[in-house]
Amino acid sequence: MLQADTRSSTLSSEVLSKPEALGVDETVEGKYPKYQRKRANCTENDGQFKITTQSDQYFTLYAHRLETMRTILQERCAKTHPGVSVKENVLNMEESECILIGALYKAMPLKPNVLKEYTEERAILPAPQRQSFVSEKDQLFLEDEHGRTLLVGVAFEVAKYLSGTCVAVRGKGDPYTGEFETYEIILPGLAPQPSLPSPSTLKNKWAMLVSGINLGADGVNPLHFQLLVEYITGRSGSPQEHSFQKDIVRVVIAGNSIYVPEEDLFQDHSLRFTKKEQTNLASSAKELDLNLLSMARSCVVDLMPGERDPARYLLPQQPLNKCLVPSSSKLSTMTLSPNPHSFFLDKVLFLGHSGQPIDNIEKYMTVESRMELVKQTLQWRHIAPTAPDVLGSFPGNSDPFIIAQSPHVFFVGNQPKFETELIEGEDGQKIRIVLLPSFSTSHTVALVDLETLNCIPFQISVYDDEEYSS
Repeated sequence: MLQADTRSSTLSSEVLSKPEALGVDETVEGKYPKYQRKRANCTENDGQFKITTQSDQYFTLYAHRLETMRTILQERCAKTHPGVSVKENVLNMEESECILIGALYKAMPLKPNVLKEYTEERAILPAPQRQSFVSEKDQLFLEDEHGRTLLVGVAFEVAKYLSGTCVAVRGKGDPYTGEFETYEIILPGLAPQPSLPSPSTLKNKWAMLVSGINLGADGVNPLHFQLLVEYITGRSGSPQEHSFQKDIVRVVIAGNSIYVPEEDLFQDHSLRFTKKEQTNLASSAKELDLNLLSMARSCVVDLMPGERDPARYLLPQQPLNKCLVPSSSKLSTMTLSPNPHSFFLDKVLFLGHSGQPIDNIEKYMTVESRMELVKQTLQWRHIAPTAPDVLGSFPGNSDPFIIAQSPHVFFVGNQPKFETELIEGEDGQKIRIVLLPSFSTSHTVALVDLETLNCIPFQISVYDDEEYSS
């Protein structure tokens, strides 16, 4: 038996119990009312994530990151510590209290090493894969174009900081050892945020966020995705449901739509697909295309690549090739987007990615939760500080991952569980953070209200005969 219209208790109690609030036409008895899907103006904001030129080296990327953040940190230090001298480079530290600005580098003995990994792969018993590379022997340095200094002191925990983040450090230097006794580490803080439009223009408009469909993966029932498509297109649900469905103005799919096996699952390590694997991939791509075709005929859809998709590994990942979804990509309502992805929806700024930066960062620092880690990336004003050090990215003349404007909605795909929180900044910024679980395992998507920035989960449930009978 199927149960496809299951939603969280929050939505059921606040929305479905009030048909009059949904605008259901109850004057026509015995007939379903007709609804016109609402529209929202969308402006793409992906310029920094689309690769047009490449560099031969990563130095220019790091230099642009530090140069941009230096200006921000200088302004912040002038407000928070007006009487403390800010030095031009880390080698000009003084024995008296001063502030240095640079990029953090964490020396980690357990950090992956290419030559060491090659040796271990050829061993009879290779070393097990680590989930974390943090250890008590880690050391934290501050560096810029001129040099590097070791940060010491009890004012900070090395495990809670990360290579690649740009910070200001207040303390005093030791001219004999070259170390810098640290009193405080100052972060850039939340970026400025564009103002929201009048709430009346956003009333009863929702965006749906989903990730990790994983078509073609072992044990994944495609029926859940098919039921989700039917729900979005209005082919399932009651009249009350249809009244709400028309308010969904955009669907964003944040990566991992098509499952590609890991290298270790191939019959050999040549990264070449067997005929069976090619057939499975083609079948999954066709199934995705047909479902997206149905969805895009009813609603505007953004499709982002992810770690498991047949796309380039390096970030920012460029849009999926149209040959993977030849039918749906012909529609004007279907957008193939990069990863990360940013856009304005009726002047509400969305920014998000498919999860790779968060998955990578968690291995190199100690965090309380993934939600706290996402908050930190916003405070760093950087989506992927570990790129290109331990996270693959394109070499370029500028850093595409700098957050110049705080989004109103920041989403991260393919996370272990659904989480959401609304945070506020010092200058009145309000950011709705949404961690999206993998739909293939949780069967859960997120619905974001453009007017209030409230976010609720929505779950598709399918019961087989055995489970239902028990």
